[in-house]
Amino acid sequence: MEQIKRAERVGVRVGVLPSPFGVPVPQPPAERSRQVRVTSIKPKITSQIPSSPAHPSRRAFMIVASLRQIATGTGRDHDVPLDGAVREQRRSRVIAMSEQERDAFLGAQRTCRLASLGPGGPHVSPVWFVWDGAALWVYSLTRSQRWTDIQRDPRVAAVIDAGEHYHELHGVEIEGEAVVVGPVPRAADPETPELAGPERLMAVKYQHPGASMIHDGRHAWLRITPAKITSWDFRKLESLPGRS
Repeated sequence: MEQIKRAERVGVRVGVLPSPFGVPVPQPPAERSRQVRVTSIKPKITSQIPSSPAHPSRRAFMIVASLRQIATGTGRDHDVPLDGAVREQRRSRVIAMSEQERDAFLGAQRTCRLASLGPGGPHVSPVWFVWDGAALWVYSLTRSQRWTDIQRDPRVAAVIDAGEHYHELHGVEIEGEAVVVGPVPRAADPETPELAGPERLMAVKYQHPGASMIHDGRHAWLRITPAKITSWDFRKLESLPGRS
C-alpha cells in the first residue's frame, strides 16, 4: 500500500495518474504552449524630410503621402462620391482659391507633378498639362512607367504649385482617375472631336508653331476627372483677422 501511495505521488510529478486498480497508468504529458515573442524592428531613418513646404522634396513627399492613403484606403476624404461630384474641400477653406483664381492659376502654370501607383509604390513625374475647367489633360509618353502604372491602376494625384517663401506658397492638388482618350499613340489623323479643346489649349500654352498641336507618334492623351480638389494660397494669410 505504501508503494502504491508513493507511486501515486510520483505520478503527480511526472504525469502518471493512478488507475482504479491501484496501478499507475502513464498519460501523455500535456504539451506546453510555446509563446513566441515578436519584436518589431523599426528601420532607422537616415535622412530627414525637409521641413520647408517650398522645398521640392517636401512637395514630392506630400504627393507620395497622399497617394499612399489612396492605395491603402486610409484616406476617407479620397473616396469618390456616388453621384460623381467633386468632393468638397474640408480644411483650410479660409485660404482656398476661388474657382476663378484656381482656373487662372492652372491656366498659367506649365508643369505639374503627377503621381501614379506602381507595383513597388508611388511614382512621381513632372509633366506638361492643360486644364479645361473640368478636367486635367496630360499628354503622356506611352512607353513610360507612368503610362504602365495607369493601365494597371488609374488612380492618380497631381500637384501644381508656385512660390518660394512660405507666405508666397499657393497651389492646387487634384485627385482622381486617369482615362485614356483618343488613339494610342496619338497621330495627326484621324481627328478626334473630344481632343479638339485640350489640343488647342496645349498648342497655345506651350507655343506650338501655328498654334496647332504637333504629334510625334509617341504620346497619347490622359484625362483626369477630379474626385477631389484642394487649393491653398498663403498670400491670403495677411488679410485674415488678427494679422498685421
